Amino acid sequence: MESHPRRLTWVSAVLIQAILAGTACAQPPTLDEDMPTHIERYAYRCESGSTLVSAYDPQTDTMRVRYRDQVLTLVPVRSGSGAKFGGPDVPWGWWSKGTEGFVFGYAADGTDDEILDRCSGGEILDEGVPEPSEP
Repeated sequence: MESHPRRLTWVSAVLIQAILAGTACAQPPTLDEDMPTHIERYAYRCESGSTLVSAYDPQTDTMRVRYRDQVLTLVPVRSGSGAKFGGPDVPWGWWSKGTEGFVFGYAADGTDDEILDRCSGGEILDEGVPEPSEP
């Protein structure tokens, strides 16, 4: 039995479309309802005795941070080095570099103010630990 090259190409195209349609409808795997698996979470121990947990989402380019019973969603802000996140309507921001970081406050004019806490450790959390969320 001979096969026709055009028929194989058409059948291949139909199979590829069916596979793509099936994957488009599939739900992405999550750790909980709102937590995609691509987000890495880190825990830092701060000099104040508090623990800070951060979770960066590269798809939205935001950082969720839990610190002292507050959870903020922060956006990237300009920094000389490291990863710095804050925003115009937040009371504090998070600036990390390697395994260390700083919680910094904002002055009344919206510029960086004093360092509120120094944190270190930067240990990646197990995948079963959820993203920081509202308490």
